[in-house]
Amino acid sequence: MNNGLRNADNDLSQVFTGGVFDTLADLFTSRRDPRVRDSAEVLYQTGKYIAGLVLPLQM
Repeated sequence: MNNGLRNADNDLSQVFTGGVFDTLADLFTSRRDPRVRDSAEVLYQTGKYIAGLVLPLQM
């Protein structure tokens, strides 16, 4: 089946996935300061923030 949630084969999905990844990478780069916090922690927090934007919880 080619219509699953994780299918990024069509053009729109590739553009959307690439845009989300570029945003994650840019935010990580701007927030990263190894002298202050571990890079893994910064990446984790940035990933949580992006996930909240892409997959907002419905209440």
